[in-house]
Amino acid sequence: LWWSLVYYISTEEERDVFLALGNDRDRDIFIKAFWRQRDPTPGTVENEYKIEIENRFMYVQKMFKRGSTRPGWQTDMGRYYMILGKPASIEMFDNEPGLYPAQVWYFYGDKTLGLPTYFNVTFFKPHGTTEWKFYSPVMDGPSALLIRTQGAIDDTDFEGLYRKIRE
Repeated sequence: LWWSLVYYISTEEERDVFLALGNDRDRDIFIKAFWRQRDPTPGTVENEYKIEIENRFMYVQKMFKRGSTRPGWQTDMGRYYMILGKPASIEMFDNEPGLYPAQVWYFYGDKTLGLPTYFNVTFFKPHGTTEWKFYSPVMDGPSALLIRTQGAIDDTDFEGLYRKIRE
């Protein structure tokens, strides 16, 4: 359970070290140190960050398992929720003619963490799938959002594709 809980918030080095540990005692010591170094208020009894991550995990396991064959934390939405937390707002595009269902999650970023002041993450359900997939404008391109019902769409005409999406 711990591995699933921290997979997206731990570093690759931390995961490698944890996997190399040979016994439960060493793993328990590692886990305690892992949470201690992330505690925002070390002088208090509770570790607020650990509690937040546990709450996120319970939420994604419940909410993002729907429509998926994978555990909620392994879905695209689950991964982003575990890393970024609850979005400031969500815009839904479930019944737009000619578009696959999409959601845009909006976040306020923390510049000290290298994030922009305000940003969004988009998910969509391509080709009638039941699981929300992360949408990457670079990897997927705008044509991935469009349901192709009639006529050819020029996948290289990004301006035309975005115009069609806005319509």
